[in-house]
Amino acid sequence: MKKVLIIEDESHVSDHIKDIINKNFDQLIEVVGVSESVKDAVIQIKTLRPHILLLDVELKDGVSFEIFNHVNHDGIELIFITGFDTRAIEAIKLGALDYLLKPVDSSELVPAINKAIDMIQKNSFLNQSVMVDVARSYYLDNENKKVILRTAEAIHLVSISDICFCKSEGNYTTFHMLDNKQIMISKPMKHSYSLLPKRLFIKCHKSYVVNKDMIETYLKSGELMLKNGGLIPVSGTNREFVLGQLFG
Repeated sequence: MKKVLIIEDESHVSDHIKDIINKNFDQLIEVVGVSESVKDAVIQIKTLRPHILLLDVELKDGVSFEIFNHVNHDGIELIFITGFDTRAIEAIKLGALDYLLKPVDSSELVPAINKAIDMIQKNSFLNQSVMVDVARSYYLDNENKKVILRTAEAIHLVSISDICFCKSEGNYTTFHMLDNKQIMISKPMKHSYSLLPKRLFIKCHKSYVVNKDMIETYLKSGELMLKNGGLIPVSGTNREFVLGQLFG
C-alpha cells in the first residue's frame, strides 16, 4: 500500500482530500498524516517516508517549496493542490507530477494520483542507492564511460566526456552538456561530484565543477574561460588548487 502525506493548513480541504482518496483508492493508498506547516511537514516526511505528497503552496509558516530545502524528495511523487496559479513554474522545477487548482475536484485529483502510482511502480527498481552504484560502475576512472542522470521526466545515460561543467543551486545540480543541453537533477553538488572521475573534473567553486578538457584560459579576474566562450568563476579558496591542476 502506498503512503500519502497531505500538506494542507485548511482542515476542511484536507478532510475532503481524504474522502476522495478513501472512496477511490481504498486498498491502494493510505493517508498516513496531515501537516499544516513547513516545519511539521519536514518532520513527517523524514519519519513517515511517504510515496506521494499532496501539497498546498501557502502554509501557516511559509510556502511548501521551502520543505525541500530540508528534505530530499527523490522517489516521492509531488502533486500540488492550491488556490494560486502563479507558482506552477516552481512546482515544475521540483518535478511535480501535477498542479491542481482549488476547489479540489475528484475528476482531477483521481487521475493525478493514478499517474503518481504508475510512476512509482515504473521507477521502483531504480532506487537511489542502486542508481549510484550503477552510475559509479559506468565510469571507473575512464572518461569515455557513461553516467546515469535521473530527472523527473526521464533517465539520461550520458557520456562523461560530453559534460562541460556542473552548476549547483541548493539541492539541485544542472549538468551543462557539450551540445548546450542542460540536465537538472534533484541532488546537491556533493552527490553529483561523486559520480565524476577526479582526474577529469575539478571543483573550482562551491557551486561549480568543470571538465578540465573544456578549459581554454585562466583569467586573472578569477574566472575560467571555456572553449565555447563560457565563463566559470574560481573561488579564492580554490584558486591554488585549480592552478595546480591546470598548470602544475
